Amino acid sequence: WRQVVPSYFRQILAMEHVQSKKKVKKAGAVKNLTLQQTLRKHHLSTLTDGTLIVQSYIMPLLYSFIFIGPITNGEFSFTDIPSEFFGVAFLVGFIFGVFFGSPNSFVGVAISLERENYTFLKTLPIHFKSFLVDKFLLICLVQHGLPFAVYLLMLLFFLKPPFLLTLFFLLGVLVAAMLSSQAVYWRDYRLLSLNWQNVSQLFSRGRSNLLVALGTFGLMIVGSLLTLATVMLALYTNALLVNLGILFLLVALAAGLQVWIYRGFWKKL
Repeated sequence: WRQVVPSYFRQILAMEHVQSKKKVKKAGAVKNLTLQQTLRKHHLSTLTDGTLIVQSYIMPLLYSFIFIGPITNGEFSFTDIPSEFFGVAFLVGFIFGVFFGSPNSFVGVAISLERENYTFLKTLPIHFKSFLVDKFLLICLVQHGLPFAVYLLMLLFFLKPPFLLTLFFLLGVLVAAMLSSQAVYWRDYRLLSLNWQNVSQLFSRGRSNLLVALGTFGLMIVGSLLTLATVMLALYTNALLVNLGILFLLVALAAGLQVWIYRGFWKKL
């Protein structure tokens, strides 16, 4: 743990800096990195493919601009939405958050990006489950950080809904993003491919393109109908009770999915 693993990663990092004396000096500073910091640097080094970067960000960022419509036509203001619709806000955020976890994204191919390093890493005296968990959390931060920040800025400075609605929308995005990310990370583990030549080959595993297309349109249609039905029900009955009900159902669903993913994937690692 103290000698073999850090030594391996120091050698890899040193090889990347031998082209110039300036870079060699930087490699000497890397020797002071802890094992965890070195592993994080290794995780980030696998995310340099241009096609993968575009695929990871295009879905959540594309759908964020759906919000622009009500602003440009001037017929609707988000500031007019009552705070009692926090459940609907959580539902809409939940729907948008699902798009954050795509099979054709960083987290959807994260394990396969290790290629031949995967087998080698399993032979090292490190806790491999912790390695996979840390990799998942770091890549989720990289993948979701930018779209989440864009959503936050749009809500605070452009759409300007009530603070409670903003909070529940972002919570819905976060919960769904983590659930969908765990699902596609698990999928990558089951469909693990280490001998690929082009990252596009990873996108075609298990009919990923068909899954993304059908999932996108299906989620948009079902999500729109469900949101509309919830809003109409809230308007014609008791808005507070309806929103509490939808919030409770979604939280229960998220908890159930999390337990299922934990028992089926994380616990068995």
